[in-house]
Amino acid sequence: MKAAQVKAFGLPSEVLNVSDSVDPPSAPIPDHVLIRVHAVSLSPSDYRMLTGAGDLIKKPPHNKWPYIPGGDLSGVVEQVAPNVTRFKPGDHVIGTWDAFGIGALAELAVVHQKFVELKPPKLSFLEAAAVADSAANALLAVEDARVKAGDRVLVLGGSGGVGTSLLQLLRRADVSHIVTTSTDKPLCKQLGADVVINYKEVDWWKAPEVTEQAFDVMIDCAEGSSAWRKALEHGIVKSRKEGGRFLAVVVNEWHIEIHNCWQMLSWFLPVVRRVIASRCLGSVSPTYTMMFPAPRGDSNRRLLDIVEEGGLKVVLDPESPHSFTTKGVHDAFDKMIARKGHGKIVVSIRDE
Repeated sequence: MKAAQVKAFGLPSEVLNVSDSVDPPSAPIPDHVLIRVHAVSLSPSDYRMLTGAGDLIKKPPHNKWPYIPGGDLSGVVEQVAPNVTRFKPGDHVIGTWDAFGIGALAELAVVHQKFVELKPPKLSFLEAAAVADSAANALLAVEDARVKAGDRVLVLGGSGGVGTSLLQLLRRADVSHIVTTSTDKPLCKQLGADVVINYKEVDWWKAPEVTEQAFDVMIDCAEGSSAWRKALEHGIVKSRKEGGRFLAVVVNEWHIEIHNCWQMLSWFLPVVRRVIASRCLGSVSPTYTMMFPAPRGDSNRRLLDIVEEGGLKVVLDPESPHSFTTKGVHDAFDKMIARKGHGKIVVSIRDE
């Protein structure tokens, strides 16, 4: 079959190749579904495994090379294990993985049934692949931040894969005011933002639209530790005592390097300090929460219900879909790594 393969850790142009002679997966084992893939969307988890940025915890199962990258897909069920009753051959589905999933960038992929949902008929396969991960994480972000009607919310990174869904879900939650940072003002305004600050032209934490009144909620999808420091130094978010909440989707830095236990501790301990300090210093600090971006319970199904109700528009990056060629997949990953996507970056595996 045709599939993308990664031969070692490194940059896509150095280690990734699309081949027509890859062995197809065998019949699905219990609880698994074999899917003929139509489209795949990329996520930061995919590039971090590919480059080896977090190879202490993110590497191919059993360290087996080459591996097929990608975790979020849409397609048609080809075969199911005997004990699978939720799906049947011919079903149009969306599949995702946990944080360590691989295998999607191929003509055929095997997915555990707990990560598979029926595709809403109104979505194309390209759109369906795009909601498999980031949109569900945006829903979890709204829930983890305990967003409620009337809140004033600041979102860093409103035009990325998570941000484009997050803005819409916040508006759906009936918040009173949304400010976001992005270079794509028309897109963010269309998705529900009241104010869009171009962070390349102005320091967002000094903008009058940010400093004039403290926010109830701040959700960071872009910066990491520096966003938390700026929030504290400039009083951007209400204190915990006043109900202020800070949710970190990006925790320390967007680019993560975890190759040994010391680096793991160096990454995790600052998070623990922020969580503890925010709860001990509630009169000056908002509550700090770190979000774990992975499917939880029925989060994917609940997100798809919102899509079916018309409560969420799927946003693809303008250059998507990328072709299922070596160059096409390289271009998709390069755009992900450069953080230049406005919407989800998608590779078309099979014409609809």
